[in-house]
Amino acid sequence: MQNFRQWLLDSARAEAERHFDPASLICLIPRETAWYAITLLESAQAEDLALANRILENLSVNDGTHSPATLFVIYHRFSALLSNQAKEQILKNLRQNLPISATVRYSDGNVNHPLAAYAHLICGGELLGNPTYTLLGRRLLQEFHRTISNRRHKKHQQAEMAEYNSPTYTVLTLWFLAIIAEFAQDVEARQLAQFLEERLWINVAMHWHEPTQQFAGPFSRAYAEDSVGGFSALHCTFAYAMQKNIFIAAELPRRIEHPSALIENAFVAILNFHVPAEAKAMAFDKPLPYSFRMTTYCEQYHENGRLENDRQVAAFDDEVYPGG
Repeated sequence: MQNFRQWLLDSARAEAERHFDPASLICLIPRETAWYAITLLESAQAEDLALANRILENLSVNDGTHSPATLFVIYHRFSALLSNQAKEQILKNLRQNLPISATVRYSDGNVNHPLAAYAHLICGGELLGNPTYTLLGRRLLQEFHRTISNRRHKKHQQAEMAEYNSPTYTVLTLWFLAIIAEFAQDVEARQLAQFLEERLWINVAMHWHEPTQQFAGPFSRAYAEDSVGGFSALHCTFAYAMQKNIFIAAELPRRIEHPSALIENAFVAILNFHVPAEAKAMAFDKPLPYSFRMTTYCEQYHENGRLENDRQVAAFDDEVYPGG
C-alpha cells in the first residue's frame, strides 16, 4: 500500500496548491494549511521543506480541536525537518490552544471535535509538561466512554456513537483516538483510546459491504458531498488502515467542489492506526446477507423534544411515532 500512501500525499498536495495563497501563506483555513505543510515535509525537495517551515513559522490556530491535534503530530513526525522557529511557533500554538480545548465537552451530536480536543489535552499537555491538562483530557475521555457504553433509557441502551457510520465524521474520531493511542504517555488514556479505536473499527467494518464497495445502512450527519458514494475521508482512511484496495472515485471531490476531502488525505498518510484482526475479518469475510440493529443518542433524540410539566424532555423516534 506504499503506492496508496503516496497517492494520499500527492492528491492532497495537488488540491492544496489550487487553493494556497503565497501572500498570506494560507490554504483555505489554518487546518488545511497545516495539512498542506505535511505534503511539503514529505517531499525530498529543499524548496518544499523551506516553504513548509515558512508556513509553520507563520501559522496561527485557535480552534482547540483539529488544528492543534494536527500540529502535535507534525511536531512529532517531522521534528528533524522543522526549523527552530517553526518548532517554537507550533509549541506556542499548542500552548495557547490548551485552554480552548479544556472548554470542549461531548454532547449527543458532535463526537469528532471533543475527541480532537481530548487528544490535544492529553498529548499536548504531556508535550508541554502540564499534567493538569493531561489529567483533564483523560477524565473527559473516560467520561465519554462511560456515557456511550453505560447510558440506559427505559426502552433502549446506547450502542453506537452519535456520529455513526458517517462518511464525514466517524473517521475523524478514528484519527484522534489513534493519535492518543499512538502518542500518549499516560497509560490509562493510551489503553482506553486504543480500546475505543479498535471497537470503532469493528463497527465500521460491520457497515462495510464488500460486494458493492460501500458503507451500508443508515448513517448520521455528513456532508452531502461525502454521501454521494465512492469517495470520502472514511473511504480513504479505511483503505489505508486496512491495507486493502477498494473502489475510490478519486474524481468526485473536484467534480463536486469539496477540496478538503482531498487535502485531508495528507493527515491520514502520517497516522498509525490500530486495526484489530476482528475488524478485518468482519469487513471482508463476514457471511452475507448481514444485518444488525443498534441504538444511539444523537441529534434526533433531542429534536424529538417535548414539554412535560414545563420541562423539556427528549425522546427516541418510536416514542414520538408509535411503531417506530
